[in-house]
Amino acid sequence: MKEKDISNAELGDHFTFIFKNEKQLFSVILPFLMKGLENNEKCIYVFHDVSKERIISKLIEQKRDINEFLKSGQLTILSSRETYLKGGFFDPDRAIAMLKEIERKALDEGYGGVRITGEASWINSGNKGTERLMEYESKLRNFFPGSRTCAICQYDERAIDPGILAESIHCHPEVIFYNKRCENLYYSPNLFAPSGSSVFPVGSYELIKEDFLETVNK
Repeated sequence: MKEKDISNAELGDHFTFIFKNEKQLFSVILPFLMKGLENNEKCIYVFHDVSKERIISKLIEQKRDINEFLKSGQLTILSSRETYLKGGFFDPDRAIAMLKEIERKALDEGYGGVRITGEASWINSGNKGTERLMEYESKLRNFFPGSRTCAICQYDERAIDPGILAESIHCHPEVIFYNKRCENLYYSPNLFAPSGSSVFPVGSYELIKEDFLETVNK
């Protein structure tokens, strides 16, 4: 399995990012956002577990004055309840419509595209529809190709069920494992479990993980 350069992420890319600690999280997400700001792209961070204040403090550590970007709206930090769980429920089609509208507005405002990253840990919130997350990820295969949007979907290995992690890898054409972008030989977006039950047997994630660790540990 080959390692690929994260810095070469392009509009239209759709990543799953599996991480196990905050250091790994911000080592990937901060450069991703900074690159978008430099490229005159609309940048959005959707948080759930990590606080807005923590995200801003980590951005400030990059020795960038982000206040101008926050004030202009080029950088927007939103909660899962303002986005995916608005109204107290999750609906895949509504979420995709939201992405399309974000992109449309960003382009109308003169941005070159959109970079969005969001925590998937809201799947544990108990809200109606959260079991449809993989249905959403699978349907996104029809949105990203040819779009002006790039996304990194954050999956915290400590908080999310291994079956969901395995499904996430199958639903994303691109994988960032811990802190390395890896070739994804498992991509098969038609596999998902709209009922919330994993389509993979117990232990599948650990077997998949071994493949990615070979790349990470090189």
